[in-house]
Amino acid sequence: MGMMGREEKRDNDQANIVAGIFRKYADIMQNLSSKIDLDAMSTCARLIDNCHEVHVIAAGDTGTLAKHMGFCLGRIGIKATYSGLADYYLNTINLADENDVLIAISKSGITKTVIQGAELAKEKGLKVIAITEYSNSKLGELADHVLLSKGDSSRFDYYKNYNHLSETAVIEALLELVKNVDKIVEKRADQLEFMLSEAKL
Repeated sequence: MGMMGREEKRDNDQANIVAGIFRKYADIMQNLSSKIDLDAMSTCARLIDNCHEVHVIAAGDTGTLAKHMGFCLGRIGIKATYSGLADYYLNTINLADENDVLIAISKSGITKTVIQGAELAKEKGLKVIAITEYSNSKLGELADHVLLSKGDSSRFDYYKNYNHLSETAVIEALLELVKNVDKIVEKRADQLEFMLSEAKL
């Protein structure tokens, strides 16, 4: 095989690898879409839209997701605090009032400082939204609403499969719903009006 043939084969191999990665991502998104609780998503969007302030918390490298989500909430006019530092977010939750909402992000649902934040929020009377892969985790059990972020059904390998693709997708979908919450409310009102008119027939 000549030099050109080897280069073409290498280019084809790389193209196949990249295409395979995106196919895997697409499968994860499809799987996530089939598992997500749409009513819970709509309810969470309305809670966020109607609250006084949102507190977004996470720990470790997931802290970057809290910062991203909090920043995006601010961009659409929702007052938010956000941090991956427990000392900071435990203090802001302690100063929160019952009209606030906590969004706790933890892939495993067992991150100690995130659970402490959720427990404190519950004591203060805040509604707690959990974004986690496991609804039966400690965080899932504490939350008023759980948005499942488990899109990959393959066996989990911490070092090979660890990423935040699914959590990011759930966050982005929730942000989109918050931006369009008026349309959700209108649609529900239309459905209710239709149901009432059907009941009268």
